[in-house]
Amino acid sequence: LLHPISKTQIALTLQVVNGIGSDVARIALLLSTATVFSINKRIRTAIALTAVCGCTLALVALLKWIIDRPRPAIPDDLGAMMPLAMDSFPSGHTTFTVAFCGCLAYLCIHYWPGADLRRKLSIPLLLMLIILIGPARVVAGEHWPSDIIGSYLVALVAIQVFIWAHKRY
Repeated sequence: LLHPISKTQIALTLQVVNGIGSDVARIALLLSTATVFSINKRIRTAIALTAVCGCTLALVALLKWIIDRPRPAIPDDLGAMMPLAMDSFPSGHTTFTVAFCGCLAYLCIHYWPGADLRRKLSIPLLLMLIILIGPARVVAGEHWPSDIIGSYLVALVAIQVFIWAHKRY
């Protein structure tokens, strides 16, 4: 029997999703994924994934600097989940998570055949992260919805660059 999801469960899920885009998680995810690909003799894939994600984060930092948009005001009694040092547009958490998970989803489709259990488990999880990260950032009060839309667009370009590089090299 299904029971309704509580607000606490939703809040906890959103905090976990937000944590995936943090600086420490980004470094850990990129290093561990690159290591796995390197061990499996997919060094070019490791380099392409790391380069695309790294360049995407550099582009996000440049866009934040150029656009210089303030983050939403958060009431004192709520507080932000983390210090809000940088500008708002686009969301680095969202851009990285969507780009990284999108590239991994492409690789799952490319390397594992349709009936492979790894593919059947990985792709829904990656898609869930892609879908949830944007709303999680807005619900946390750290971004405007338009920041998230811009982040998804930047990430989609990054995924296309990765797919091009993967096919070419």
